[in-house]
Amino acid sequence: MGQSKSVPKNVASWTAEQVSKLKDLVVEASTISDDAKHDQATWTLELLAKLSEIEKISRRGIHLLTASALNYEVATATEVAKASGVTVSTVQNRNGGPITREVWKEATSRRTRT
Repeated sequence: MGQSKSVPKNVASWTAEQVSKLKDLVVEASTISDDAKHDQATWTLELLAKLSEIEKISRRGIHLLTASALNYEVATATEVAKASGVTVSTVQNRNGGPITREVWKEATSRRTRT
């Protein structure tokens, strides 16, 4: 597959925005994790909420990058599967799934500054 293609600006922009959100959430989760002043239920539920948000954003990013790799033909399904630790079948199913369609539309419809 061609490695000479540059990353589409809308995909790069969307991804950078999501990574920034993840950084903030990791800091917040770390703060909660380090705070022993809360009772166990509060600590657990607050940390669970942050980690769930991290998981959701990460999952959406994985779906977008999977679609980007396959749709722009920068990697094979086998390469994507290896990079993401799943089977080729999972990559193929992920690429056509509702999360991917939603995120693809969101990322590729955004306008970027040139």
